[in-house]
Amino acid sequence: MNTVTPDSTDQPDRKGMTFLRWTGLFTLAAGAVHAVQLVLIALITRLPIRRFGVIYLLFVWVAYDTGVLIYWSRFWPVRRLSIAFRFAVAMFASLNLYLGLILFGAYHLGLISKASALFEYGPYVVPGAAIPAVMSYLVGRQLTRGNDDRG
Repeated sequence: MNTVTPDSTDQPDRKGMTFLRWTGLFTLAAGAVHAVQLVLIALITRLPIRRFGVIYLLFVWVAYDTGVLIYWSRFWPVRRLSIAFRFAVAMFASLNLYLGLILFGAYHLGLISKASALFEYGPYVVPGAAIPAVMSYLVGRQLTRGNDDRG
């Protein structure tokens, strides 16, 4: 059995996926999807596409971070139940970054005010990330229950 340790991130895991391959493919795919989304938003709002440059780079950074967190949670097999917990943590962190970036982008583009971003929409970021994270943990725990021979 090929396990991944902190010192062997360049070694492929049991599915042949290295850290660099996983994060590269994840970031490239998410970057392409976000480019299409931002072009559509630019067309709908009739804002110049050059105003979306900073936001696009931040979306790519969040996609990279999400890829790293998912790799950490999925491809580092310690115990199957801890994979469910790690995936929930990865989802919580990624969704916080993503939802915060959406608020920043809306403010940066002038679609909402700073006060509105902070006080009307901002309080929903953490609960909006916590609910899917808890649900993913519960589903992951249920899927791995009975299959975990190591505890």
